[in-house]
Amino acid sequence: MNGSAPIASARSRTRPLGLQWLDGLTSLSLDPILAMLPWQGLFAFCFDRSMAWTHSLVLAGALWMGYSADRWIDAHARLPPVNQGPRHAFSRRFRWPILGGWVVVFALSLTLSIRSFSAEVLIGGTILALTALAYTLFARRLAHMRAAKGGLVGGLVGASVGILFLPLSPQEWTAIALLMTTCAVNATGVLYQENQYSTRYLVIPSAGCALFLILLGADQVWWLTVGFSLLAQAAVIQFCKSAPESQYRFTADLFLAIPPTTALLLILAV
Repeated sequence: MNGSAPIASARSRTRPLGLQWLDGLTSLSLDPILAMLPWQGLFAFCFDRSMAWTHSLVLAGALWMGYSADRWIDAHARLPPVNQGPRHAFSRRFRWPILGGWVVVFALSLTLSIRSFSAEVLIGGTILALTALAYTLFARRLAHMRAAKGGLVGGLVGASVGILFLPLSPQEWTAIALLMTTCAVNATGVLYQENQYSTRYLVIPSAGCALFLILLGADQVWWLTVGFSLLAQAAVIQFCKSAPESQYRFTADLFLAIPPTTALLLILAV
């Protein structure tokens, strides 16, 4: 056994170039930004909302702060080796530059928000941030809460798209709730893949809900897009569960971003 340990260690260090690139994308906490910005643009179009560059910049900053902080804290927690990945090693190695970047991004986001958005948007953003903070401080302390981690994180990410457009109409709240559900499935799928949980009870309801949205919203761009995205998430969970973690994360986020990006391109082409 002692003779095989160095070989296994060497294999773990020699990852394919493609996986190294995906590790870098995740380690820099850019994956949620690339996935959610198209949804923000599609929301603004579907519900006739005016959208400036500050909307995208503040959303990107908020997502980066949330994910980088979560991974920074995870990297310094006493997690089992199975739950430690390249993103944790990156956060440990560059802990002070990440912390400094977090402070800078926070200051810029706060300044832009105060200058560009209404008090209602600021209050909504504060509530969302406090919810994320409560999760960060308490949920990870309880082992049985880990199973709910994916859904909570995904829901917060989906909600962040709508917060910057407050106040929302009932129809817009419904649209954001559908996006929150899709993002929750995306994040829960990542958690299931990391821990090798059975995906049977996640795939079937997700696919059924997706088909319902596609059939019900055949003439509505938002409903169709959410439906196809949710169906894509169910397919990724089912068929990519044995892929390396970084590859799975990238594929799941890619199929979260493709439907709204495609919808926006078709809208611009018409």
